[in-house]
Parts: sequence; structure tokens; C-alpha cells
Amino acid sequence: MVGLEKLLIPVKENELTLEKIQEYLPTVMDAFNRNARKARTEYEKFKGQHDILQKVRPNSDTQEINHKVVEQHLWAMVNFKCGYAYGNPLEFAKKETADVNEMSYFNKYMSSVNFRGLCDNVAEWVYTTGAGYLFTQPKKSDDLEYDAPFEIYSMPTDRVAKVYSSYIGEKPLFDLVCTPIKKLINNGIEDYTILSIYTLDMYYEFEYQTQVGANLKPTKIEQRNGYKLLPITEFYAYSSRVGMVESLETLQNALDSIDSDSLDNIQETVNQLLIFINAKLGDTNEEKRQTLVNARKNGALEVFDQSKDIHADVKTLVTQLNHTDVNVLKNQLKADMYASWGVPLAMSGIRSGNVTQGGSEVSNGWEHAYSTIL
Repeated sequence: MVGLEKLLIPVKENELTLEKIQEYLPTVMDAFNRNARKARTEYEKFKGQHDILQKVRPNSDTQEINHKVVEQHLWAMVNFKCGYAYGNPLEFAKKETADVNEMSYFNKYMSSVNFRGLCDNVAEWVYTTGAGYLFTQPKKSDDLEYDAPFEIYSMPTDRVAKVYSSYIGEKPLFDLVCTPIKKLINNGIEDYTILSIYTLDMYYEFEYQTQVGANLKPTKIEQRNGYKLLPITEFYAYSSRVGMVESLETLQNALDSIDSDSLDNIQETVNQLLIFINAKLGDTNEEKRQTLVNARKNGALEVFDQSKDIHADVKTLVTQLNHTDVNVLKNQLKADMYASWGVPLAMSGIRSGNVTQGGSEVSNGWEHAYSTIL
């Protein structure tokens, strides 16, 4: 499917019990693990692990000429979105009339938990994989004047999820957090997972061996007192939870391939083969090699006809790309890539001195970027 899968179970809010959670937990974890693998793969590609790094030339006897060039467009586009949205300090306000002192405290608290930095990190996951998450929980504060009575963490998309009801409205039912751990079992290290599930009223913890599967019996059951809200906040740019990597992967792979194959072609042109027709360079391989060395040093090569009927000749064996046509294609692919997500290109194609700054920004996609991010 396109985008991350929304986790849905046929349970209403007032029907949610431990037994219901246990009943649907295998289905939920199966979908969650698919999302987690997908999100982690896409995040690694955003960081630079592109498909081109596995490039093998199928029609080459040797892989000596096999360039692997990564163009960091996904990296640049995601970072542009994050910087464009959260590059300046965030300001909080209430639409209705509010106590000024209230908002002053709230801004202090959000500053103390570095909320802008958290949003920037969440946005990175949103634009890369399609969804990002914040985890919020209360804490005891020693100084309410400056220290927030809560703490917030940015969570990797492959570690957390929200589970919704499949009934009309798709109300959130519970949150889950997966924590991988390692255990020393029988003098060997084994991978285990701690699965934490938060409902409005209860906390359940499951522990199971990662490669074997979930144990449906909770190892911990606790009542949640006071704070009757789910701790996970889910963010996404589109309801389909699709990110840049998935939607732009083919364009990114094409640009990587163009650069890599073009460099291969340049090196093959530089190292082109000479074919001597009806001409003898020497009796041994060493003599032939020395003849070519002398020819390159002197800048000249004499070729004598061996027959009156068949003429001697020297040709080069090379397949050369038309780099002008290739660059036209590359620029078109790059323009399509950036325009589809509302990111202006870094380089301007405008050469006129009469274009205003505003006109230049519009022509380079800044107006489109502003409209898209709104």
C-alpha cells in the first residue's frame, strides 16, 4: 500500500478491555511491524543509503568502472521543509481572550522542553516516512516558575503507533511503544521487545522474544491516575501518511543512475580502446605495449599497410553519451521532483537583470512552497 498503514481494530471506546486488546494484538503488531520496517528503510534512504550503492553493471566483465553517485535531493528537500516550517522561534497564542500571564507561563514551559527542536525532529520523520510522533507525560516540577510540569519526547516512527477504532469517527483507542532490549540468556545475547500499551485508564506491559513473537500475557498492569489522556500525539502531512521518500524514490534513483552512468561513460571514453586493423604493433605483448607507450609520448603513430588490397587503419572503440541531452532530462526530473512537494530549487534559471526579488522568488517556486506548506 501507499503510505503507512493506519492501525484499526473493530472495537468501540466503551468496549476497550485487556481481553479485547489481547484478541487483536497479533493483528495490530503484524501491521505495526510492516510499518516499522518500511519507516526505517525510508529513513535510511533519507540519510543517504540509496539503491545506487548496490549498483552492478550487468554487461561488464569487470566492475573497475562502476561509479556510485548519491545526489542528496531527499536530504535537501526534507531539511528545507523542516527549516521552512520551524526555522524561526515558535510563538503560541490563544484565539479567544486569555490571561496574558497564562500564555507567558505556557511559552516558558514550551521553551524549557525545547519544543521547537522537538517539532523539527518530528517534522523530519513526517516528511521522510509520512508520520511523526511526540510522547508527553506529566512530571514533578521543583520550580513551576520556569520548569514545565510535563516532559515531551520525539519518538522514531518505527517505535510507536496509535491504534484507532474502525467504527465511524475512528476514535483513538490506545497507544503503543516498542522498546528493543538485549538479554543474557544461557551465556548468549538474545533480542527482546518490551511492548508498552497506554489506554486512558490503564497501562499494560508485555515482554517477548523479538524473533519468536508477542506473548499475549501482560507482565505488568497498572492503573493510570490523574492524567487521563493518551501520551502519543501523531503528526502527518497527508492523511494517507505518505512521505517524500516513497513518493520520490523513483525520481531519486533516476538522478543517481544518470550521474553514475555518466561518470562511467566519461571514464570509458578516457580509457577508450584502440583497434588496429591489418597493422602489427610488435611480436610480443611487451613490444605492443611499448609501441603504444612511445606513440602516446611522441603524439604520433605510424601504421603501415600489410597488403595492397587490404588497407591498415586505426579505430577507437567507445560508446559515448550525449551529455547535453542527458542534462536536459536530468533537469526535468529534478524540477518535477521538487515541484511535487513544493520545494523551490536552489539554483535560479533567471538571467534577466530586470526581474524583481519577488518575481524571482515566485518563478523559482517560493510561492508554491508557501502555499503547499500552509
